[in-house]
Amino acid sequence: MPRMDQVCGRGPNKRMTEQDIALRVRQIVSEVFSLPVEILTPESSPTTIEGWDSVGQLNLIIALEQEFHVQFSPDDVEKMVDVQGVVGALRGLGMGKEGGDGWLGGDSAQRG
Repeated sequence: MPRMDQVCGRGPNKRMTEQDIALRVRQIVSEVFSLPVEILTPESSPTTIEGWDSVGQLNLIIALEQEFHVQFSPDDVEKMVDVQGVVGALRGLGMGKEGGDGWLGGDSAQRG
């Protein structure tokens, strides 16, 4: 798995934008659930992704915590009802607040 700075074209001391985070979240969801990244949308959720059950959720959380070097609280996990909710939970931990325009051109700054 490539490092975040390789994926985002940023050095190790650069802060990721929300757009960078959204892209990396899509890649991680794609890897965890063995799906092409192109089919994922902000609304992709357990309803639309086969395998996103309780075990899938745990696998996703572990992958995200390892990649972003964070630890989610139970409240954070409750927000992860879809892909955009994952981005929002990371934003709530202080990631991606500078720059970027949300979900690759979307309105994620209004969600949370």
